[in-house]
Amino acid sequence: MRHPLGIPDDRFEQRTIRRGLITKQEVRAVSLAKLALRPGDIVWDIGTATGSVAIEAANLVGPAGWVLAVEKNAEDAAIARRNVERFGATNVTVVHGRAPEVLTDWPDPDAVFIGGSSGSIADLVRLAAGRLRPRGRLVANVVTLENLQQCLVALREVGWPSQIVLLQVARSRPILDLTRLEALDPVYVVAAVRDEADGEAAPQPEGNSGSSGPSEEDVRRSGGGLGRFYGLGVGPGDPELITIKAHRILAACPVVAVPKGRRKGDGFAWQVVRQYVDPTRQEVLELDFPMTRDLARVETEVRRNTLTVLRRLEAGLSVAAVTEGDPFFYSTFVHLYNHLRQVNPKVEVEVVPGVSSFLAAAARLGFPLGLRDDRLAVVAEVGDVEDARRVLEGFDTVVFLKVSAYFDTVWSALESLGRLADARLVTRVSVPGQEQLVHDIRGLRGHDLDYFSLLLVRKIHDRHR
Repeated sequence: MRHPLGIPDDRFEQRTIRRGLITKQEVRAVSLAKLALRPGDIVWDIGTATGSVAIEAANLVGPAGWVLAVEKNAEDAAIARRNVERFGATNVTVVHGRAPEVLTDWPDPDAVFIGGSSGSIADLVRLAAGRLRPRGRLVANVVTLENLQQCLVALREVGWPSQIVLLQVARSRPILDLTRLEALDPVYVVAAVRDEADGEAAPQPEGNSGSSGPSEEDVRRSGGGLGRFYGLGVGPGDPELITIKAHRILAACPVVAVPKGRRKGDGFAWQVVRQYVDPTRQEVLELDFPMTRDLARVETEVRRNTLTVLRRLEAGLSVAAVTEGDPFFYSTFVHLYNHLRQVNPKVEVEVVPGVSSFLAAAARLGFPLGLRDDRLAVVAEVGDVEDARRVLEGFDTVVFLKVSAYFDTVWSALESLGRLADARLVTRVSVPGQEQLVHDIRGLRGHDLDYFSLLLVRKIHDRHR
């Protein structure tokens, strides 16, 4: 939701009205002007208080941008989150914590605003100097002479020229039938810009000139100089189940994005494709997709991943994002796909389907999933035993994905229906040396199952098929 620049202070929730910890409207407008924000920028707001600067910055960077705001005071952080929700600023993430500690894992910014420093203004300036991208902008609001001096000394240390604007604002107030001016606290607005030559751009990996896949020009660039974005389904675990098309694109793309595992280099999809990737000429980009129901955290990581990928695409590099199974079937890839199309609709996207785990499991078991008028259900979760019974009774074949989390519930439903013999359990299907096929599940209740487990259940029909 967009708002005109200069939202009145009283539109924001504050701990104390009029004298609350908020960057006042006039100071906010000047500070944002000095930040010179552009669509797609990543912004750090340090000491966000009510979140007023973050929310106004979100308007300026647009849906392709991201504002990360940190606030050390828990009450103020909660207020900032409520203000973000009130203004519909979906591209703002508010974190409760202290700078610079929480900034370590944040993406490098295009602009940094320091609204509160808790006496660490010099350290924050040095941190910004090390993390700001070329031509990045730093703006700090300072109210004491001591902090102003520390800020200027730190800027001189890093070799950045700065500009200081002293804002002395007075607002009109009624007094009887007259009008007087009430002064606000003076604020020093310190602005600095990182020089283009201050810090080298990260080297870009070379493409594969000898690939048998798409041509160099096709795979590296699309219209307008943007790279192409590919979603590649790489199957359930056997490297030989990758489609020929996915293999060709994978070999040709200069950047390969893989879901991050618990440790570097151990992600499931990466284990499938690693033999087809050459890290000496291709960048392997690990993206974190947290397995959590915390939607705020998921949104934060999806936005981070989208911007990471978009940086490569805007540099003209095509990116192949690999995912186990099929990209559009219960895959975290869908979050990345949706968000990327939202923030930059000009990016050309191609999705290459893959072999889903339950299809590979049926093949390994010799277990037909459907014939003629059979009804098939694919389920990722059930509520209780009665819910599982309804599904089992309503369909001829049921596939229970990631069943480890609710196996005992399905087992009980099958037992109550006298159908335990209809079920087959498969773990890590097609993964070399790890696959397990279980034809009799009667003794598995109460066991801890592997996360990559699924259950196939098919009614036994008396009539000839």
